[in-house]
Amino acid sequence: MINEFMSNLDIINKITEEKLPEIRTLILGLITITLIFISLGQILFNDSTSLLTRFGLLLFFILIWIVFWLIYKFKLPRNKKNRIGLILAIYTENETEKMRFKRDFVQKLRDDFESEGNLKYINIILLKNHLAKKLIESDDKKKHLDNIDKKINAHFYVFGDIRKRTDGDAGEKYFLHFNGSVRHKPIPQQLSNNISRDFRQVLPEVISFQEKDSFRGFEASAKIVHMAAKFIMGIAAFVSENPPLAYKLHQDLLKEFNSYNPLPKYLIDVTKRIPLFISDEANWLAKWHYENNRIDDAKKYLEETLSANPKHYAGWLLKAIIDFKIDKDPNESLKSIRQAELYSRNKIEWLYNRTFLYFWLGNFPEALRLCTKIRKNNHLDQQRICEDIRSFVLEILETDKSKPQLYFWIGYLSYFKQNNLCCALEDFENFENSTHSGMEILRQKSHAYLSEIKSKMKL
Repeated sequence: MINEFMSNLDIINKITEEKLPEIRTLILGLITITLIFISLGQILFNDSTSLLTRFGLLLFFILIWIVFWLIYKFKLPRNKKNRIGLILAIYTENETEKMRFKRDFVQKLRDDFESEGNLKYINIILLKNHLAKKLIESDDKKKHLDNIDKKINAHFYVFGDIRKRTDGDAGEKYFLHFNGSVRHKPIPQQLSNNISRDFRQVLPEVISFQEKDSFRGFEASAKIVHMAAKFIMGIAAFVSENPPLAYKLHQDLLKEFNSYNPLPKYLIDVTKRIPLFISDEANWLAKWHYENNRIDDAKKYLEETLSANPKHYAGWLLKAIIDFKIDKDPNESLKSIRQAELYSRNKIEWLYNRTFLYFWLGNFPEALRLCTKIRKNNHLDQQRICEDIRSFVLEILETDKSKPQLYFWIGYLSYFKQNNLCCALEDFENFENSTHSGMEILRQKSHAYLSEIKSKMKL
C-alpha cells in the first residue's frame, strides 16, 4: 500500500515538475479548462447570462492558467540581499533520484554550513529541474549563466546532473557530474580567471558510488561541494572586500581538511594554499585593528599572519610599524624590515622604512647611503609612499622635537622624489633651525640643497 502510494506520488511529482513546463502541457491545460467550463456551464450560469459574460469568465480562467504556467516555466529565484548565493542546478532523471538528492545531498550541505554558523551568510538555492536541464544542455553555458544571473544575482553556481547506470559487475551506480562557475564584483580579468580555475580544480567533474551506498555517497558528495564552495567563497569574499568572512571560511576549511582522513589527492594542493590565503586575510584584519587602536587584536592577527606565511612581506612591514610605534623598539623594527626586504620582490616600501629608522637611530652615513639609492630608484608607488611618510613624520614631530633629522628626511623626499620645492624649502629650513651637534654631515647636505632650491625658486 505504501509502495503504491509512493509510486503514485512519484508519478504526480514527475508530471508537475517535468511535464508542466512543456508547451503541450500549456495547450492541454487550455483545452481542459475550456471543456470543464463548457460542461459546467449549465450549473454555473442561468439562461439570462449573456454570451459575452460567459466568454469573459472563460478568458479570465485561461489567463490565470497561462500566467501560472509562464511563472513556473520561466521565473527564477532571487538571492537574498547581503547573502552569498550558492545555486545548485543539478538535473535528475527521475523522481527517486531527485528526492534522494534533496534529502541526502542538499540537506547535508545545509547542515554542514549551519553547524559552522555560516548559513546566516549563505543562501543555498536549488534550481528547478527543467531550468537545470536547460542550463546543462546549453551550447554556451557562460552566456546562459550570465543571463540567469542577472535575475538571480548569486555568487556561485554548481551545475550538472545525476544519472543511475549499470556499471558491469558493480551493478547499479550513481554518477554525479559537476561543473562550477563564480560570480563576483568586477576585478581584473586574470584574477577572475584564476578564481574560476581554482573552482574547477577543487570541484571534481565526476563522483560515482553504488546505489546500495547512495546515502553515504550523496552525503560524501555534499561534503566535497561544501569544501569546494568554502574555498572559492573565501577567495571571492576577499577580492570583493570582505576579508573577515573570507578569513572565517578559510579557517573553518583548514580545520575540516585537518580532520579529513584520507584527503582526496586533488585537494592536497589546496591544503598548501589555504595558509597563504589565511595569512593575507589575517594581515588585513591585523591592519584594521591597528588602525582602530585595537592593539592586542592587531598583534594576535599579525602573529597568525606570520605563522601561516613567514614570507609575508606586508606582515613584516606592519610588524615593523608596531615594533616602532607601539613597542618603542626601533632596533626590533629594523630586524622586521630586514625580513621584509627578503620577501619584497619588486616592492620598495622596506627601503624607505629602513632609511627612516637609520635617521631615527642617528646612523646618518647609512641613512644618506640609502637616500642616494632611493634617489636613483623610480617606482610607480613612490608618490604614495612619500606622502605616507610625510604624514607619519609630521605626526611624530608634532609631539617630539628631539629628532630634527626627520625634517631633513622629508625634505629630501620632497626635493628629489616629489619635486615639491616649497615643501623641501620649508623642511630643510626647519631642520637647520632645530639642528644640534653631531649632525654636521646632514647640515652640509642641507646647505647645498637649500642653495639649489632657492636658486630654482629665484629667491
